[in-house]
Amino acid sequence: MNTISRKSWILKAGLCSLALMIANVPQAVAANLRGKIFAKYSHSVQRYPIGGIKIELHRFSVSKEKLVATAISAQDGMFYFRDVPAGTYTITLPDAQTFVFKVKSKPQQDLAPIVLEK
Repeated sequence: MNTISRKSWILKAGLCSLALMIANVPQAVAANLRGKIFAKYSHSVQRYPIGGIKIELHRFSVSKEKLVATAISAQDGMFYFRDVPAGTYTITLPDAQTFVFKVKSKPQQDLAPIVLEK
């Protein structure tokens, strides 16, 4: 094997190794968030699902929050946000209540139930 073809072979082998290393690096996964909103009245211990509530998803940045998405809760209180990158977020409701949570790099994340005291 001459010097040029040997160097070419080494270069190709190195590039293949690099490509394999890059392919095995874990990639950040955007999460699909699922949550449920309830009302709890002071005279009752039961929680009741609330439909038709506008829910805003805000992402924390260095200096401010940024509105990322909105959703309307279904009749059963369920709401969904798709393809949310990992990070710290707040959910804001029409009455200005906010709930802070972290999104992890995993495909599906269930949020803690939101309970509005009435």
